[in-house]
Amino acid sequence: MNLFSKLFRSRDKPTNHLGGLSFLFGQTAAGKAVNERTAMQTTAVYACVRILAESIAGLPLHVYAYKGQGKERVIVLNKADLADAATTAAWQRAFQAEGAHCVAMDARGSGNRKLLMRTIDAAAEAKRERDRKRGILNRPVRAMVAGIPNVGKSTLINMLSGRSSAKTGNKPGVTRGNQWIRFHQSVELLDTPGILWPKFEDPAIGEKIAFLGSINEMIVDKTELAVTLLGFLQANGKLAGAAERYALTGTESPAEMLCRIAERRGCLGAGGAADTEKAAAIVINEFRSGALGRISLEAPEEEKTDGTQNAEG
Repeated sequence: MNLFSKLFRSRDKPTNHLGGLSFLFGQTAAGKAVNERTAMQTTAVYACVRILAESIAGLPLHVYAYKGQGKERVIVLNKADLADAATTAAWQRAFQAEGAHCVAMDARGSGNRKLLMRTIDAAAEAKRERDRKRGILNRPVRAMVAGIPNVGKSTLINMLSGRSSAKTGNKPGVTRGNQWIRFHQSVELLDTPGILWPKFEDPAIGEKIAFLGSINEMIVDKTELAVTLLGFLQANGKLAGAAERYALTGTESPAEMLCRIAERRGCLGAGGAADTEKAAAIVINEFRSGALGRISLEAPEEEKTDGTQNAEG
């Protein structure tokens, strides 16, 4: 079983997210309660849901492109302090060209609240104007905060509200359910759990998401993840920060790099053998904290850039 095989397997044990409650349409003719779990245990239902989910996941990205159909988007490139500045600017241009409002920031930093509020106000102005024409005054704009796990959605909401309205943590899955938070008389935000595609058609996408910590680490081998990360940095000309920090030559194989890092950081086991698992944790954590440099994992297709780049948006 390879590093990401668990990410691509079928989900054969559905969970009932409705807490045991029946659907509004009640029971079957046989008197058996119908809920999410029991429905998905029916072969025909499960097969249909799986076909729909995999078909949607396999659609080209442009199908999801913003079409300006009355719903404005504010795209926040969070943790911009960890990303390559030039690549972040390229992403901003790309999203703005699609008609979205886009801002790059670090939700933990000071001075970003006013910037984001101005962006939200600009995005909401058209809706507020429509409300005024209909005689509706002072109705708050409601928006949903959505993104992959562990990118700082709840931290962003707490920054806007000025209090710990949403639970946060440096791991995926902290936010378990939807929660409406009103942080301003004119704006309400819905904090939502992180979302991921039901299936990754391209394993490289799964790798990058795992690098960022957006996948539960219980299903990913840290040593293999660190070796894959070092290989990615080496292959894409982004190894300079790691090479300087760990005194690497850059000519070693990724596995050799991890062993050297273990030796230099004193991660040794019985008999002086390299403890690659402990070294892997160091590499992953220091990559995610920005200690290996400001690295972006991807650039817009039309503006591929060179140089060092870290990620998240």
